[in-house]
Amino acid sequence: MKAREFPGNGLSHTAIEPDNYQPDGDYPMVVMIHGYASSMQEIARLAPSISRAGYIYACPNAPISFPVRSGKIAYGWSSPGSSPAEVEEEEAAAAERLEPFFAEVTERYQVKPQRILLMGFSQGGSLSLRCGLPRPDTFAGVASLSGYLPEASALRERLPVQRTQPIFIAHGINDQYIPLRDAQTARAFLESQEYSPTYNEYPMRHEVGQVVLEDLVPWIKQVLTPFGTGATHQPALPE
Repeated sequence: MKAREFPGNGLSHTAIEPDNYQPDGDYPMVVMIHGYASSMQEIARLAPSISRAGYIYACPNAPISFPVRSGKIAYGWSSPGSSPAEVEEEEAAAAERLEPFFAEVTERYQVKPQRILLMGFSQGGSLSLRCGLPRPDTFAGVASLSGYLPEASALRERLPVQRTQPIFIAHGINDQYIPLRDAQTARAFLESQEYSPTYNEYPMRHEVGQVVLEDLVPWIKQVLTPFGTGATHQPALPE
């Protein structure tokens, strides 16, 4: 696998090309959005655990930087110390900034609509739901890992008429930052809107553990067939 960093037109980002990458290949793309106080490099580490071949990965870096312990610089989609209302406002603005990023990376790698899966961890999970649910014509599926639901009333207004998009939600029962009830609220909202999310709770804290990957990776491959398998891509829709 080869990682390449780009300054981007709006957001810097990392793109990861798979083993034996063929530039003219019809690759699907997995977009991964990092959480608060993290970075694109951190979320990019998930790529080999998903698959070293068959997918291109793209990871945007949040625009707000701030120092954390040990003097390192971290990034977030909202500012340190923001109130819940301010976080909602800043995440809405972040979603707008992500649109040019989506266009840039898919154009660079010639990825077709419905050949993209959008996933995020923590705050990135909220942004994945916010950006992905209204656009099933673009995103074949959406995954929120240890995340939470954006403001429900605003999201509800943007949902499509047909709600068959595959959704994956994973959360630790001992999550010390985002309570389990936030994932349960997201599930209840989605089901109330006639979605059928794949929902799993795990004996873990705020993390993406191996137990999550054991469920997530087969789900990704079902929703988005990797390049080179000889299979024709068919988005997986719940019955």
